Amino acid sequence: RKRGSPWDVKCLQDLATLRFKQNRQPECAKLLEEVARLSPPHPATQENLGTVYNSMGEHRRALACFEKAVELRGGTPEKEDLWNIAIAKKNLGEVHIATPMLEVTLARFLAEASECPVTIAKVHDTLGECYLVGGRVEDAAHEYRRAGELLAEHVGKRSPLYGAAAD
Repeated sequence: RKRGSPWDVKCLQDLATLRFKQNRQPECAKLLEEVARLSPPHPATQENLGTVYNSMGEHRRALACFEKAVELRGGTPEKEDLWNIAIAKKNLGEVHIATPMLEVTLARFLAEASECPVTIAKVHDTLGECYLVGGRVEDAAHEYRRAGELLAEHVGKRSPLYGAAAD
C-alpha cells in the first residue's frame, strides 16, 4: 500500500482473485469491497462482487451488484450481464424470470460468441438447471446433454468441466 494507486488497487484485485480461487469467498468479498471504496465505480468490480456474493448465498446483494454493473455500462445489459442476473434470480427462486432470460442469453451467445464453445456449454448447463428447478425435465435433459457434448468435444472427457456437466 506504500506505492499508492493504482498499485494498491491492482494488488487488492489480484489477492481477491486468489482468495476466490482458493474458495475463501468471505475474504475475497472484503478485498473487493475495499477495491470498490478506493477506486471509481467500475462495472468489473461490481461483476466480481456479484459473483462472490452469489457464491456466498447472498443473492440479493449479488443481483444489486450485477444491476449496478449494467447501469455503469450505460443501462443496456450485455449477454454476460443477462447470464449473471438470471443466475441471481434463479437463486432467489424467481425461475419464471430467470428461464426466459437464460433462453435469450443462450441465443445471444450462439449468435455472438460461437467461437467460445466452453462458455456456451456453461450457459446450456445453467439453462438446464433452471429448467430442472422449474419442472421442465425433458428440456433440462436436452440442455445438459448439449453441454456435455460441447465439453466432451472441446475440453475432453477427462476435464473437471466435463465431469461436472456429466453429473
